Amino acid sequence: MLNFVSLAPLPRTSHRDTLTCTLRNHETNQTRRAFLAGVLRLSGAATLMSANTLRASAAPDPSATTAGSTTVPTKPRKLSWGYVDDIGPDSWGRMSEEWAICDTGKRQSPIELSYKSSRLAGMSEARPELSVLSKRFTLRHKEAMPAAKNKWLLIEPYVPPPPAVIGDAPPVDTVKPPTVAVLTLPGVGKYRLKGAHFHTNGSEHVLNGKQGLMEVHFVFAFDKALDPTSVQDTPRGAGSSHCVVGVLINEGENTTPWIGDVLSPLRSSASDELDSSNGKYIELDLEQILPNFNNSNLYTYDGSLTTPPGSEGIHWMVMNQRASVTREDCELLQNYQGGPNTRPLQDPNGREVVQFPAVLAEKTAPTN
Repeated sequence: MLNFVSLAPLPRTSHRDTLTCTLRNHETNQTRRAFLAGVLRLSGAATLMSANTLRASAAPDPSATTAGSTTVPTKPRKLSWGYVDDIGPDSWGRMSEEWAICDTGKRQSPIELSYKSSRLAGMSEARPELSVLSKRFTLRHKEAMPAAKNKWLLIEPYVPPPPAVIGDAPPVDTVKPPTVAVLTLPGVGKYRLKGAHFHTNGSEHVLNGKQGLMEVHFVFAFDKALDPTSVQDTPRGAGSSHCVVGVLINEGENTTPWIGDVLSPLRSSASDELDSSNGKYIELDLEQILPNFNNSNLYTYDGSLTTPPGSEGIHWMVMNQRASVTREDCELLQNYQGGPNTRPLQDPNGREVVQFPAVLAEKTAPTN
């Protein structure tokens, strides 16, 4: 049986009321349409952003390589420098911001040295002094400076292996190499020998118009511990943190004995030792390598490293006395080091070069 619900009669409306209601509905519809349009615009933008995000996430990472279904990050490209093509000396200053001084520096090395353009040291100017304490060294084949493309033959102070640990005895710290030689700059400080390396295919410095076939550099670093009277951690005055003694090596019929001793392992299976962590032990007499250093003719000037990063503030001392090497031995070393490693001459930019003349040893009068 159906139940009927009685409805109350609808109120009568006038034409004016109907028009008002219609207008209100029209305004409401316009508002709704504007609202919906805004929502659609926002929705479209969100969709576009989501699509872009998806595309970006789906794109391959330029710093990664894909192996199968696994993405493996790649290592950043290692910066390396050398002496040829786009990694040679002309490019060093543009390869890294830290190396820009190789191009912009005003005190770069090497430079040409001459007695004609140098100032003779005065009688009151104290000359550098070298003290040799040991003959024990190690030969190594490794990077001379960070990021170098090729390995060089290096001469470093010998560090004895640590003694065997007995029982609960603490290990002995042998990280710091022993002092084998000390260079004293009067009024500045004392410097410890860190090591030596060779440059082939021409010496880096040119001395009195003559270039050598090779050049060896002995690098010293300031060490406060060597001077108990020093109260500061840096060299006094405008002193350099590092000093380098350069010796030019001319081509000759014979090789200077100490150079022959250094190159001897390169001719045999002993060269494998040079690449080991311990290197190869060798005895060298610096008093013969740098003969009469304290009395010889020296050219000194303020310059820089001759390799990247090209840091300036290096005090150079280039000896007038030269060693000798045969062409064959020079090529042997050059091939072992992976090629030439000589930086071209740099602009002196008006720098002062001071020459310390040779000092004649006083003859002792014979006794009756």
